[in-house]
Amino acid sequence: MGSWGAIYNNAMYGIRTHVNRMTMLQEQISTGSRVIRASDSPADAYQILSLRGTISDYENYFDNIGEVELSLQEGANAMDTLSDIANRVNVLLNQSASGTYAADNRASIAEEVNELLEQATSMANHKVLGRYIFAGANSTSPAYNIQWENNRIVSVDYQGSYEERPIPVGPGVNYSGQLVGDRIFRNNVREAPAFYGDTGAAVGSGTASARGDLWMTVNRTGTTYPPASNVAAGTDADQDTILGNYALTIAGGNTIQLGSGPVETFNGTETNLVLTSEDGTVVHVDTTGGLVNGVYVMTGEGEISIDGHTATTLDAAAYADGNLIVNTSDGGILYVDAQNIRHEGLEAVRIPGTYDLFNTLIYVRDLMLNTNNLDDAAQSEAMTRSLDSLDAIRTGFVQRSTIIGGRLGGLDSLRSTLDNLKYHAGAKADAIEQADIVDVATDLARTETLYNMSLLATSKVISMTLLDYMR
Repeated sequence: MGSWGAIYNNAMYGIRTHVNRMTMLQEQISTGSRVIRASDSPADAYQILSLRGTISDYENYFDNIGEVELSLQEGANAMDTLSDIANRVNVLLNQSASGTYAADNRASIAEEVNELLEQATSMANHKVLGRYIFAGANSTSPAYNIQWENNRIVSVDYQGSYEERPIPVGPGVNYSGQLVGDRIFRNNVREAPAFYGDTGAAVGSGTASARGDLWMTVNRTGTTYPPASNVAAGTDADQDTILGNYALTIAGGNTIQLGSGPVETFNGTETNLVLTSEDGTVVHVDTTGGLVNGVYVMTGEGEISIDGHTATTLDAAAYADGNLIVNTSDGGILYVDAQNIRHEGLEAVRIPGTYDLFNTLIYVRDLMLNTNNLDDAAQSEAMTRSLDSLDAIRTGFVQRSTIIGGRLGGLDSLRSTLDNLKYHAGAKADAIEQADIVDVATDLARTETLYNMSLLATSKVISMTLLDYMR
């Protein structure tokens, strides 16, 4: 009986094996796949999953490339528009600097420049796919902080990131669609500051962080009289022009001299004696206090400021400083040699290599409106200098447009490479996964034959009786 049980088990095992084999081959024919479940071929299944994962990565890279390309293309379009704005302002500035335009004409040009400025700032804060394209890595906030006064833009300050936002666009390759606006719209090749005026201020020895075209104002605030000399303010002291440190020499009990100017005689009764220095500086003094012989320092005090920002005091110590710090409204620092400041006035200050489009447009607009009440000559000179600023900005635009064009070209080449890699990965996965239908059909026919033969043999063995053995 035990032998019959073994025969039965072996027969059923063979039948089940052929049934399972036929089922698998039928699935391969119906699906066209050789590996349907991981258990069909673990090694092949692992390769297929790995290759499909790689293809999925390539799809993500294509999506990222599309996002970066869209952002860069929008950035390139914005730069084209801003370049056109700079070119238009250059034309207007050339016309105004020619000296043929009256104040009314310049006022109308100022209005056009103002409109161009508003258009430019709108482009600088442009968004694509919910991100500000010129804000760098900080792309969820506007790239520029724009301040308005009396319905006019008065300052445009970059508040974005100085780092770009890297996006993976290929294996080990990152590109950014968000650009650093302050590097796009500003020149960043700093040169030494230049002063244009007759206040006597000069460039200090420190490295300035101030940028662009600025206006520096020197004002007189009063006179400090050396107390040991007993000299006091004259009755017309409000008409003094003294600025800076001057030697005051009292000699012989009856002569007094400011700097190396004319020596004046006094008798101690003068309440408004006028002293003049070698450079024309005037001070009014009272000699009735009993003047004491000696050489003293008389100081014309004042203050110095940039574009109306918080002023720096000019006192005896400041005049002795060859590196006085003067702050700008945007947090920059200008180092000023104050040792030879002798006159009040407005002085143009330029930091070549640091001009940005937006504040240059503000400067040009205000120059057309003559908000600083310049005379015709000074206004024309300032316009000519602004042309240099615009030329530098326009040149920078050309260079940076080339960089963006290079990125777009690189992305196009990368997409082509990834297309090829994706195709080969897919072809390899298909080669491993797909079944050869002819081979599978042949194998299925063979397996069916074996299955039928197994059924026939098993039925004969199981149906045998004692009579079959007796025959």
